[in-house]
Amino acid sequence: MYIKVNKLNQEKDSKKTSIINGALNFVYYIRDYWCGDLAIGWCIYGRIIAADLLQVSLDQFPKTNNHLKSITPNILLKRNLKNKLQTQLKERYESYATSLPKERIQLENHYSQLAYYTPGSNRDKAAERICKEKKIIQIEFNGNT
Repeated sequence: MYIKVNKLNQEKDSKKTSIINGALNFVYYIRDYWCGDLAIGWCIYGRIIAADLLQVSLDQFPKTNNHLKSITPNILLKRNLKNKLQTQLKERYESYATSLPKERIQLENHYSQLAYYTPGSNRDKAAERICKEKKIIQIEFNGNT
């Protein structure tokens, strides 16, 4: 019994250890490939190194990363532009929804479909073609033509 409990505890510990190792590996990956000099630039040590390289005193060296401040408005602009474009797309969709098949069927059921042609040979040819295609449900004549 003691051996089984001990084995279960070891398995739990190994799972915890693997989770912790995975998290640390992720932090190391972020540090090595993405943060690098940027992370150092935020601390006093990084500012001391930069001040020495530029040969200025530490007091003259800025305490903030101004390049990040200049990027922020661009990020906000792009985010707002994305939202604006999505809103415009939704408005266009709603305005053109009448041309969708489902909406067209509703309109056809609501409004009677009428066609008027001026008398002539073109009218007669168009009428024959429409009749052959069986697109006319009911024909009404007004008696003049």
